[in-house]
Amino acid sequence: MKKLNVALVGYGRRAFGISQDTFSLFTDEINFVAVCDRVPEKAAEGAKYLGEMFHTEIPALTDYEDVIRMKPDAIVITSSWITHIPFSIRAMEAGIPVACEVGGAYTVDQCKELVATYERTKSPFMFLENCCFGRLEQLALEMKRLGMLGKIVHVSGGYMHDLRDSLIKSYHTTRYRLSEYVGRNCESYPSHEFIPLARLLDVNHGNRPVKLYSSATRAWGIPDLAQRNYGKDAEVSQLVYNQGDVVTTVIDFANGETMTLKLDTSLPRPYSRGFEVHGTRGAIFEDNQSVFIDGQDQEFDFEWKKQWGNVEKYYEKYDSPLWREFSRDPRGSHGGMDYLEFRAFFDCIRTGDPMPVDVYDAAVTMAITPLSEESLAMGIPVAFPDFTSGRWVRRMDEE
Repeated sequence: MKKLNVALVGYGRRAFGISQDTFSLFTDEINFVAVCDRVPEKAAEGAKYLGEMFHTEIPALTDYEDVIRMKPDAIVITSSWITHIPFSIRAMEAGIPVACEVGGAYTVDQCKELVATYERTKSPFMFLENCCFGRLEQLALEMKRLGMLGKIVHVSGGYMHDLRDSLIKSYHTTRYRLSEYVGRNCESYPSHEFIPLARLLDVNHGNRPVKLYSSATRAWGIPDLAQRNYGKDAEVSQLVYNQGDVVTTVIDFANGETMTLKLDTSLPRPYSRGFEVHGTRGAIFEDNQSVFIDGQDQEFDFEWKKQWGNVEKYYEKYDSPLWREFSRDPRGSHGGMDYLEFRAFFDCIRTGDPMPVDVYDAAVTMAITPLSEESLAMGIPVAFPDFTSGRWVRRMDEE
């Protein structure tokens, strides 16, 4: 098998994590031909680390155009959010397959341009949303396929992760992520929950979001911790934070379903994606790892704690084909999700098959951020654009 020549663009915490835990699993399949970061020290660090891992010398670049001129077989974009769409567009224009890390967009027009570029160039694009490869998310899809959940009516999830400490510390380094909390108020990181839930609702494949409404608390969490750790007079304590501690977004869909998203990253709490699925014949709950089936579990209605963790017996019977195979040799970070997404990306480059998380998935997800920003600013629901130009109605039949 010929190795793929891959360039890595952006070398921060995420890039280091997947280099250590995921790229290390592909040393027989890929070569890194460049590591690029606008900060020379970071580019050099990444090139050195991956060079030692792959037993080769890797160029450390600071200019993205130098990467484009190299014409690698693939580009993996793990740079700051604001560069995701421009860098992806430039790669597609050059005919280079691209895998782009997640994060919200800054305008809806950016999402439209991303789709238009793909439709014009047909250059492969994959959105690196690893959570849709998760075992519970895959179980939900399998149970839906088998009709065990009936008609799915409502889904909910969130990105609930206490980031206060890392955000405050970033003030003394790049400040890039913290600047989002100062300058914006929105659902800034919707993909981990949205894409797995959207798949259950057939989004872009027979269904689409039509309306969005967001509400938010004020921003108290980060300044409170900053003042306690650094004092009231510290610069980081004096910043005016606009990003609400909790942002709640409700989305209505063309086929009548609803979805609730929750962003909760600046208050003390345990990590959760709050994945929940509610159908006419059953429900799935991530936080207590349980499945409720109509006509079977009503006796536990008021004693559901006894059934917490019962998802394990459903894995035994209804685990997805992907996870049945993967469980024989699990590997990689985030419970294996990172490996599975890059496995799919590299395989699709070689086979020419459609990417499993495509440009339309990316556009509809990334658009949630500017749409929520508009909804919060205006205090009203906003219309959700159709990035498929009407093809969402037929794409289910075309597959």
